[in-house]
Amino acid sequence: MNMARQSGGEEGECPACGYDLSGLPEDLARCPECGGGVGRADYLKAAYRRMLNRSSKRAVFYASIGVGILAGAALIPWYGLPGLVCGLVGSVWAGGTWLLWTTRKHKHGGSFVRAVLLGLPLGIGAFLAAVVLALIGVLVILAIGAIAGQL
Repeated sequence: MNMARQSGGEEGECPACGYDLSGLPEDLARCPECGGGVGRADYLKAAYRRMLNRSSKRAVFYASIGVGILAGAALIPWYGLPGLVCGLVGSVWAGGTWLLWTTRKHKHGGSFVRAVLLGLPLGIGAFLAAVVLALIGVLVILAIGAIAGQL
């Protein structure tokens, strides 16, 4: 008996091109649109590639915060605190823009204008989240130190 694929699930679309495979036989070996494999191993490979892609994008984005701190620190002798802030904001903005612009779904790139407009809030939000987490970490370490000192 030849069962038809269901729509909506992970295996409801081609892992290579995103073509909707619902209604096609479950024993189908190749996508009728792109010719890519649609077996279980193909879905696992596609998931692994997506995970690596997201991880590398995050790494570049968070590295932009470090580059921003270094760039801002390099500007301090000439411009003082405004130089630090401008270097950091510019770098984080560039990282946020890059992250949004390179996000792809079904091989269509994001809009560059949208990425530029939304990159700044994304970058500043991520930076503030990193600062808050660092402060929480410092407070936890201080609390542990105070508790250990009382024992």
